Amino acid sequence: MPRPSPISELLDSYKSGQTDPLTQAGIALSHANKNAGGNTYITIDPAWTRAEAQRQIERARSGASLPLYGL
Repeated sequence: MPRPSPISELLDSYKSGQTDPLTQAGIALSHANKNAGGNTYITIDPAWTRAEAQRQIERARSGASLPLYGL
């Protein structure tokens, strides 16, 4: 049987409470611009990323249906 996709695994982790958007944002930020050339061609704003992740958690708590929290 093929292994589930990373998105499927992330969705399952959200549903089971093993992770949340804030944790995943931290992981993504910790990996950003870590390649040999240091050439991440996006704007990295850790404060905005964390605030947006927290906002998605609060939206889900209020009953909004957010299977992947805006991913």
